[in-house]
Amino acid sequence: MKRKILSALLSCAMVAGLTCAPALAAAPQAEVTEMTIGENTVYVYAPESDMVVSSTCTAPCFILFGDEAYTADTAQAEAESSGLAQLAAQEGATVVLVNPQGDSWADVDTAVYAALIGMYSNSSTSTFVNGISNDVNAMTGQQETKILGDTGKIYLYGEGSGADFVAANFMKSVVLDTTYPDGVTISFDRTPTSVTLFNPAVIPETTAPADIAVAVVNGPDNTQDSLDALTEKAVVDTSAVTDGIDSQWVVDHYKAISGAYRRQAGFMIPVHDWAAEGIVETVESFTLADGSTVNYVTYYGNDLDVTDTSSAVPLVLIFHGGGNTALYEAQASEWPLIGKEYGFITVAVDLHYPNTTAAQTVELLDHLKSEYSIDASRVYASGFSMGSIKSWDLFEQYPTLFAGVAPMDGSNNVGIDSYNQQVDYNTDVVMPVFYVGGQTSPLPELANQDAKIQERIAYAFSVNGVEQEYSYNEAVNPWWGVNGEINYGVTDQVYFTNSTLNVHLFQSADGRYYTALADATNQSHEVYGRNSWAAWDFLSQFSRNADGSLTISEVTYSRPSDDGSVTNNSYNTAPIPEEPDVPDVPDTPEEPEDPTPVPGTITHTVLQGECLWTIARDYLGSGTLWENIYNANRDTISNPNLIYVGQILNIPMAQ
Repeated sequence: MKRKILSALLSCAMVAGLTCAPALAAAPQAEVTEMTIGENTVYVYAPESDMVVSSTCTAPCFILFGDEAYTADTAQAEAESSGLAQLAAQEGATVVLVNPQGDSWADVDTAVYAALIGMYSNSSTSTFVNGISNDVNAMTGQQETKILGDTGKIYLYGEGSGADFVAANFMKSVVLDTTYPDGVTISFDRTPTSVTLFNPAVIPETTAPADIAVAVVNGPDNTQDSLDALTEKAVVDTSAVTDGIDSQWVVDHYKAISGAYRRQAGFMIPVHDWAAEGIVETVESFTLADGSTVNYVTYYGNDLDVTDTSSAVPLVLIFHGGGNTALYEAQASEWPLIGKEYGFITVAVDLHYPNTTAAQTVELLDHLKSEYSIDASRVYASGFSMGSIKSWDLFEQYPTLFAGVAPMDGSNNVGIDSYNQQVDYNTDVVMPVFYVGGQTSPLPELANQDAKIQERIAYAFSVNGVEQEYSYNEAVNPWWGVNGEINYGVTDQVYFTNSTLNVHLFQSADGRYYTALADATNQSHEVYGRNSWAAWDFLSQFSRNADGSLTISEVTYSRPSDDGSVTNNSYNTAPIPEEPDVPDVPDTPEEPEDPTPVPGTITHTVLQGECLWTIARDYLGSGTLWENIYNANRDTISNPNLIYVGQILNIPMAQ
């Protein structure tokens, strides 16, 4: 059953000492859909939203358990009078109001949580009408009804007996199993991200802490003690509204409690409030040459002048995954934060697939250059999953327009673009690339998972002139089949602390490093901000000159390696020693004098074809450390470009 609900102006409920900021707005025009989920009746309230870009992957699941059963009319009134309608309109979300099976809440009603959570969908490829989609499941061929909402943002609200029900059953860690049509069952963390309760009679004591944001308004005397044992993210407050939900309290405290967090891979992650963090967020649209429209979101620090033609700024284009959105990619990747710190513009392209080809992306780039003062020598691109493939498209088709790309978690075969169309592709323009894959991803991201990834790596090696000839060897490296000349790890220090990004840098024939492969431990098919910071550390050193060549500048890493071995790009800025002419080592040299043994070193006997650069690479991990060996053997090496077969060298392993 559906009813058209006309908006009504909500009055601002004033509490002593509380100002109306932000004041409650008029409830937007909305639709209410009645549904039966299991044995429970629920009402899906979908406000009209004026959002230009897709909200599917950032829309919270607002779920309300009330003090009595709703009808369609009272559900609409409750959604609007509670303040949740206003929040849902702002977030492009829905409000779901749940009824008990009987006259009051009982144990049998706990099943509705799992059933309801299983109905939420955040896919941008789904078609939602009034917050509901009825798409065909690609695996089963059956039509499925879904509710708009991202299960990483489950925000529960309860009032009166509904608050008691929520407190007793859902203020804890919740893991739900999902069985797919192929019979595979996977467990998912479906712990509520936040719980907000009004006028509960009972807050149960607990000995099982849970990382949940909890707010209790007008609770019993033991509320604070009970919440202290449950979570560190707790707020206890009072309100003059003792019957029902204090709507102004809901709106005023939303960004500090419920809307402050999202859940990803078992971790509570802050939801970035860009304005509060000093970042300008602007939703924009551009009409392409074929008459279609591309929507995008622009981010930059509020202290950055992006129109000053005398001071051009870099640009990073970012592309989301196939079922994802620009808003989510910006949130999870943290590129806007990096841009604020390092003074560049981030542009997140919305629904780029299937709406924006690589050629149309260049159209958009030209438009951005006309709107903002962009440094054309420092334009970069990054993307996740399908956005990763879009980044590879730019590597292949428009290399001279970009100073570097950071594809993450996906690739097509070489010469096949994100539309599965065959294209002409770059074979000789060096393109700095930082590619990331998750070790536990169910999708092909790493070389051990799919031959097309191996093909992609071999292609990148060839274009960038990497000295190593690529072939996959599991015994050398199980993920990539090769190791870099420089290898280091970066571990998250705040979020996703169980994950380390293992970065491998590969040297090109000119002695420089343009190619990075990075595998992430304990990372599935996910967007991690840590990966973006590490990518910027690498890519930011490069700029593209007008003639197509690259310039390398000195940079200091924001995410240095765990062992301190890589804190900047000195591997790319240190002078490269001239290698001796062939033959490197005379076959019949004068008998060299053995070196004086040095503590903390091992010895190496020089072989045919070796030089200090190759020996440093093999023993110390980088040819740039050749001077360490030279300094340890000055008593026997008069010229660092001239060593001999059979000569014994001290290798300073402790350095």
